[in-house]
Amino acid sequence: MPTSAKLGSIISAISIVGIGLALMIPLLSIALDRYGASGFTIGLHTAVQALAAILTAFMIPRLLALFGPRHLLTISILILAATVLGFTVLTSSLAWLVLRFILGGCLTSLFIVSEYWISAIAEDRRRGFIMGVYATFLSLGFAIGPAILSLLGSEGNVPYYVGAALFLLGLLPILASSDRAPIHAHNASGSGLFAIFRRSPAAVSAAFFFGAIESSGFSFLPLWGERVGLSPAMAALLLTCGGLGNVVCQIPIGLLADRLNRPMLMLVCAGIGALGTLIAPALAGSAAWLFFGIFCWGGVVGGIYTVGLANLSKTFDGPDLAAANSAFILNYAAGMLIGPPVTGLLFQTIGANGFIYAISSMAGIYALIIGGHVLRRA
Repeated sequence: MPTSAKLGSIISAISIVGIGLALMIPLLSIALDRYGASGFTIGLHTAVQALAAILTAFMIPRLLALFGPRHLLTISILILAATVLGFTVLTSSLAWLVLRFILGGCLTSLFIVSEYWISAIAEDRRRGFIMGVYATFLSLGFAIGPAILSLLGSEGNVPYYVGAALFLLGLLPILASSDRAPIHAHNASGSGLFAIFRRSPAAVSAAFFFGAIESSGFSFLPLWGERVGLSPAMAALLLTCGGLGNVVCQIPIGLLADRLNRPMLMLVCAGIGALGTLIAPALAGSAAWLFFGIFCWGGVVGGIYTVGLANLSKTFDGPDLAAANSAFILNYAAGMLIGPPVTGLLFQTIGANGFIYAISSMAGIYALIIGGHVLRRA
């Protein structure tokens, strides 16, 4: 199978999974809010999913060597679909925490393996562009998911059935790809996950802050929208607007990453993300301007992940690449673990704009970190 066809199969699969994920995360938050859960509790449920992701990330290089990418992706998707159906059967808060834990582990496996597979077969001179294509289609999935939720509504079991069906649909491109992905011996060069971070802190920390921002946005942006006067359906569309911004911006950002200084580009994305978030409350009086602002903000902030991943893939290869992708997703999961509870606490104590202050602070802190890196390298 040609390289372009292999890339197409992987990207198609993860994009379909992205639709299901973007449907499920806000659905679960809205359901918890309807059941009377506090902002902190909603953030805690998201954090449990992130904790599972952190624990799973340490296991992926070994599982990858044991099963191979194709079989590991297949197993993860099957468990993921079954877990989603579990939300319709089990109703206790404890059961949902367990299901969120399983959900987090399976999603981590999917993203680490797919990004490793893409990075392993992409040429370095086009890696930024390819990562931009990957991020674009994944973002398209993230934009479609909330739109489906807006159409289906959040009540009843139908949204859960649709989510499970979408995850299973993501299996088809994987099963259609008969070629084996490159498999390397587990941690062959001895570079552990923490060693990976020491070798490329700017790229790996990008995943942490983007994970904190994105997971907080998925969990609380619709709730913030409702608090500032939007209907539940319109509030859910804020996520679609941010996702569409990602769709439009990631290929251009990827092309820029192949031509410009990547850390400097990440600094620009983080700086715009920090300042742009503070403008959102001023736009809340006009739905059209608010949707446009979220569209632009989502596209630029998404560049933190795209450029960080391209920079990581340039630094590592062979067996270290699998470990590097695990470290990247581990930090993304750590951001998911910390971001939503912090955001939820501010949302609960300060009010709706606690969400705004939390997101702006996360982007601003990363801008300071990457700015220091750029200055040291100057």
